[in-house]
Amino acid sequence: MKLKRDTEVISAESEFGRDIPVHVDSYGTDNVVWLGSDDPYGGVRAVIVADTWEEAYEMLIDELPTVPEDELHEAYGFDSKEEFDAAVAAADSGEGEYPELIDGRTYQSNCSGTGVVDTAYASIRPYDKNSDVRLTIGRI
Repeated sequence: MKLKRDTEVISAESEFGRDIPVHVDSYGTDNVVWLGSDDPYGGVRAVIVADTWEEAYEMLIDELPTVPEDELHEAYGFDSKEEFDAAVAAADSGEGEYPELIDGRTYQSNCSGTGVVDTAYASIRPYDKNSDVRLTIGRI
C-alpha cells in the first residue's frame, strides 16, 4: 500500500489488539507501507514506511534485538564460550583467523550490546488490505 502524499501511519495493531511499532524511513516519494517480521511463522514485528524493499529491510534489521553476550559463541558456530574465546585469542596472537558469523546472523554497527542480530527469519512484505494488521492513517 502506498500512502498519499499528505498522510502518515499514526499507529498499528495486530488482529489481537497488540500495538505494533511504526518506523518511518522518511516520507519520500513512494511511501510504501511494509510489514517486517523476524518470526518463523510471519508474526509482524514492525510496520515500516519506506520507499523500497531494501530500505524497509535495513530498518527491520536495525530494530532486531541483539544476540545476548552469553549466546554470542553460538552466533559464530561454537558449542561453548571457551571454544570461541580460544579462537579469538588465537586470532589476536596471529595464530589463526577471526571467527565468522554463521548464516542467519549479521553484525549491525549501530546496534547496542554485541551488535550481532539473528536474521534467519527476517522478512519484509508489502502491507495490503487483507493483512492481519490494522493501521490508523492520519493527515500530516
